[in-house]
Amino acid sequence: AATHRDLRASVADSRFREDLFYRLTMVELPLPNLLDREGDLPLLTRFFVHKFATQYNKEIQGLTNRAQIVLARHKWPGNVRELENVIGHACIMVMGTMIDVADLPTYLSKLPVPAGDHDEESIQAGMVPLEEQEKRLLTEALRKANGNQSEAARLLRISRDTLRYRMKKHGIA
Repeated sequence: AATHRDLRASVADSRFREDLFYRLTMVELPLPNLLDREGDLPLLTRFFVHKFATQYNKEIQGLTNRAQIVLARHKWPGNVRELENVIGHACIMVMGTMIDVADLPTYLSKLPVPAGDHDEESIQAGMVPLEEQEKRLLTEALRKANGNQSEAARLLRISRDTLRYRMKKHGIA
């Protein structure tokens, strides 16, 4: 069991049953909030990305700078479990190799993020213009589908005709 409340104080104030307290407290491990351990956020994020990428059999390399900024600005009231759920959600939603703000749960993706200038640094961080990102997604889906356009369209959740139109638009044979 885990809680963010001081159960000893709650028992003393008669707000928590004493018998239940003693059933739960064989070992007490006080842990600081994730907000108080800012240096752990990137490490935990990498761990969870690797865990879920393996679990979902996806080739996810990490997060864009924009997504990292959103995570760093969040207060994490749910601590590590909330972070794990956020990364799990993002790993399910991501279509490419980099998790971006749009892949995060809605309550996080609505937080303000700095605008990208599409300079060399932002491209290295995975923040690329939509046209380039679309071309990458198409190429990746076709690679995973071994060139099968119907399968690639299913992976991208678009029609085969849409896939062909976008392939032609981007010069993908």
